[in-house]
Amino acid sequence: MSQAIRRAIYGKLAGDSTLNALLATPPTGATHSIYHQQAPDKADAPFVIFNQQAGTPAYTLGSRAYDNEVWHIRGVASSATASTSSPDDVADAISTRLNALLTDGTLSISGATQLYLRRESNVEYSEQPTGQPRYVYAGALYRLMYQ
Repeated sequence: MSQAIRRAIYGKLAGDSTLNALLATPPTGATHSIYHQQAPDKADAPFVIFNQQAGTPAYTLGSRAYDNEVWHIRGVASSATASTSSPDDVADAISTRLNALLTDGTLSISGATQLYLRRESNVEYSEQPTGQPRYVYAGALYRLMYQ
């Protein structure tokens, strides 16, 4: 089912013009600056990365009742591509839009019915590899339940 969930999350994010206006032009071969697990090497920030953090199926009397997953969805900004705004502000703006789209939002999941989607906890960090620009990550862990 993870392929259907990935596609549903990607579709929700890619379909939002406000979010996409906050993101960089995607590299050749990509339609949007929204990536599962890792951005391509040639991707310019800002962009969105999402990945599953955890997933636990729930069973009742021997059959699967629903799936309970946690997804890490975040905006990524870089000091190398920041223009008038700081990378912190850009990542925050993306995180705010992600929250508006996903908290109690609806996903179109092929072959499943969404039961619940809500922001659970904030995630914010930065990194600066030696000799490289600083990258800022801001987003959240979102709980998704579906059957």
